[in-house]
Amino acid sequence: MSDATTEQKQNFIKVFQSHDPGNTYLLPISMLDQLLFEANVQKVPGILELELPLIKNETELLSITQFVTLCQKLTNTETLYEIYQNFMQRFDTDTNFTLDTVELKQALNFVGENFTQSEINSMMSQIDFDKDGTMGFEDFRKAIGK
Repeated sequence: MSDATTEQKQNFIKVFQSHDPGNTYLLPISMLDQLLFEANVQKVPGILELELPLIKNETELLSITQFVTLCQKLTNTETLYEIYQNFMQRFDTDTNFTLDTVELKQALNFVGENFTQSEINSMMSQIDFDKDGTMGFEDFRKAIGK
């Protein structure tokens, strides 16, 4: 798996440390959106919802290691493919490794988004780059700009 560059890692650490003057290496997880924005890491719909339960703990604190690891996952195409595979295993009910509009609606409902079928159809038309009526990995990758 290709990793983030050293320069990217240093940027992720610098962003985290700019909010951690006491060098505790812990920040409230509620700061994650701001940290990702400052690190110039694109929030990928669905992926954060799948990753957050893995890094949350009873203290609701985010460690510097967790932040850097999450940033690496969100900027690494190979990792995105692994996350996409996990996402498909959860929501691809007909196991064809794509999401149709019904499966997309179920996935979005799972992450707390409630769209009408008309909105789902419109969304699918925007992310279905190969126009096969489903969202496959290449559509997913293009939709998130990777």
